[in-house]
Amino acid sequence: MIRVYDIKNAPLRRNAEGAEDAKVEASVRGILKDVREEGDAALKKYAEKFDGQGGEYRIRIGMDEIRAAYARVPPAAIAAMEFAIRNQGIACKKFKPKNAKAETEGGSVEQVFTPIGRVGIYAPGGRAAYPSSVIMAAIPAKVAGVPYICLCTPPPVSPVLLVAADLCGIGNIFAVGGAQAIGAMAYGTETVPKVDKIVGPGNKYVLAAKNMVRGISCDIDMPAGPSEVLIVADESANFDWAAADLLAQLEHDPDAIAVLLGSEGAVREICNRLEQRLEKEPRAGIIRKSAENSYAVIADMRDLERTAKFVNEFAPEHLQIMLKEEGKLLSMVRNAGSVFVGNECPAVLGDYCIGSNHVLPTGGSARFASALSVLSFMKESTVVRASGEKELYERCAQFAKAEGFAAHERAVRLRLGK
Repeated sequence: MIRVYDIKNAPLRRNAEGAEDAKVEASVRGILKDVREEGDAALKKYAEKFDGQGGEYRIRIGMDEIRAAYARVPPAAIAAMEFAIRNQGIACKKFKPKNAKAETEGGSVEQVFTPIGRVGIYAPGGRAAYPSSVIMAAIPAKVAGVPYICLCTPPPVSPVLLVAADLCGIGNIFAVGGAQAIGAMAYGTETVPKVDKIVGPGNKYVLAAKNMVRGISCDIDMPAGPSEVLIVADESANFDWAAADLLAQLEHDPDAIAVLLGSEGAVREICNRLEQRLEKEPRAGIIRKSAENSYAVIADMRDLERTAKFVNEFAPEHLQIMLKEEGKLLSMVRNAGSVFVGNECPAVLGDYCIGSNHVLPTGGSARFASALSVLSFMKESTVVRASGEKELYERCAQFAKAEGFAAHERAVRLRLGK
């Protein structure tokens, strides 16, 4: 089912998608324009058009709906979400940046972190509900100290999403989906306040809308592409577990990508087990489709330099290392969103409960981008003080003079009494 290559001629990844096609872009521009100009009226219009909502439609979710949602979600699922929230909170509190101060020649520079004021989270509907994505966005924002957090998600809203949002302490939930939700959070409407940053996954219309408002009306987390995993395995790997991990990735959606890099024996055994398990999978149709984007690569696993070169050039969203000497390869990895080390640690743990964040750079952007974290919801300012030392002012004056800025030079020379 999955194509197999030798590492000498293996592709790094399938060709990346181009810019959003003209039809999607034109549609999204029209939706954003309507939301900016018409506010709530546009949200109601698109809720009827895209989500089949009638006269009873309400933009804001009420407490009555949230309370009712708890009765429709199994207690075990609620307990699992509470567990995930605790672990996410533990990690975020540990990773929250602290202010730092540097004493320089003639003064000091202090690095001060403050939270973003308003954050909007988008949670998609469609094939599945994603309460995990709500947790991954909300808890880092909460720990960062963001005072206002809202959630937009398409109607009818999934009960499990409502419960997740309530457990995270999100008090402002709006039944708004698609590009119109991004417009509502970017521009503000009568009901949905304008935010400073929008985070969360979505379809191509949501992604196009996020890219259009980015840097103009607000910031966004990152452009999100198809989810992907790269598993590196040798004969010490548990082949059944590795096959299960590949299937877990492939069942995401038809655009998901799973790549296996390993010794010839490991690749053969893992692929065989994947084939044997496929027909038993409830989402086998999706898996077959996403397998078209995926492949296996045979390599000499004794040549860790070549293996690491492939990993770093691929720059995976998720990297699983299932090797006898896993530490050696780990020390050589430079580009990866999240790395899961050892047979006991599948990427699925990062999807839900272990405390890492699953909002990660995709499409090779791990070469320059990072996972969503508490730092994503904070901004840095510098506080500068001068001690009055003459050398500092004299050096600055000479620098300004060399650049031809006379007013700059005068401003510092006045401090010298000149």
